[in-house]
Amino acid sequence: GDELGNLHRWENTADLGEDMALVLTEASMPDAAGTAIDVGQFATPCLYDLDADGDLDLLVGEKNGGLSLFENTGSVNAASFTFLTAAAGQVDADNLLGINGFPVPAVWPTDSGLTLVIGNELGHLQLYAFPPSPMEEPEAEWTEVTDQWLGLYEGEFAAPALGDLDADGTYDLVVGVRNGGLTLWNGHALEPALLGCTPDVINVIDHLEPPTQGWQPYPNPLRAGELLTVPSPAVIVLDLTGRRMGRLTAHRGAVQWPASWNAGTYLVIPSYGEDNQTGALSKGKGARRLVIIDP
Repeated sequence: GDELGNLHRWENTADLGEDMALVLTEASMPDAAGTAIDVGQFATPCLYDLDADGDLDLLVGEKNGGLSLFENTGSVNAASFTFLTAAAGQVDADNLLGINGFPVPAVWPTDSGLTLVIGNELGHLQLYAFPPSPMEEPEAEWTEVTDQWLGLYEGEFAAPALGDLDADGTYDLVVGVRNGGLTLWNGHALEPALLGCTPDVINVIDHLEPPTQGWQPYPNPLRAGELLTVPSPAVIVLDLTGRRMGRLTAHRGAVQWPASWNAGTYLVIPSYGEDNQTGALSKGKGARRLVIIDP
C-alpha cells in the first residue's frame, strides 16, 4: 500500500529454498471491475481467507480510520477482488485528534474464531471479533473486544503482523512503530514476552533523530505516577518558571511521571542525547509540549 491509497503487487520469482526475489508485476492493483484500487490515503493491506472458501480476501486500512473490504471472487491462483464496502464492520481506529486513525489490520485466528487486530495512531492495538460470515453483511458492526490489547505499547503508529514464526503452533506478534525497528512477542509464553530488541532506524549518513514536531503527549492531563507516551528515549521536564525538574527515561515509548511532583503545568522536551543543566539539548532537538498534572 502507498500514501496515495493504491496497492502494488510484487511476485516472488525465486525457487523454493532460495532467497526472496521480488518483481513488481502491477504498479496499481485493479479490483474485479478493472478499476485501480484506491482507498483514500495511506493504504495498509492485509490478505486473509475471511470466508473460508480457500482463497485470500483483502482488507485495507486507510488514513481516516476505516477499513475497505474486498472479497476474492476469483481463485487461489488468479485472485479477483470485488469491492464490498469502505466501512467494513464500522471499524474506527482510535486517534489523537478525532480525525485520522491510520489503521493497520492483521487477522488472528483463535479457537473461538477470527479476530481482527488493528494498530492505530496512538500506538495501541485494538481487537474486533469477526462475525461468522463477514461477507454477507460487511457493514454490520463488528464487536470491539478491547481498545488496547494486553496494554502493549511500543510507540506511535503501531503496525502489527501475526504468524507462527517458530512453528510451535501458536501465533507470534511483530509490531512496527513510527520511530523505527520491530518488536517481537512470543505467542507461546504465558504472558507475551519480548524476545527481540527494538532497533532504531539508522540513517547511513548520520544517526538522525526521528521527527517530533507532530507528537502529542498522551494522556494529557494525567495524574502523578501515571505513564506518559513520548517520542524519544528520554524527556527533560521544566516547570513554568524554567526550573529543571529532571530527566525521565522512557521504557517502551512511555515515561512514568514521578508521584512526588506537584500538580500543575510542566514543559516536556524530547531528548535524544546528553543535555546540560538548563534543559537545552546538546544533540538533537524536539518539539516542546505542555503537560498538565491533575491533583
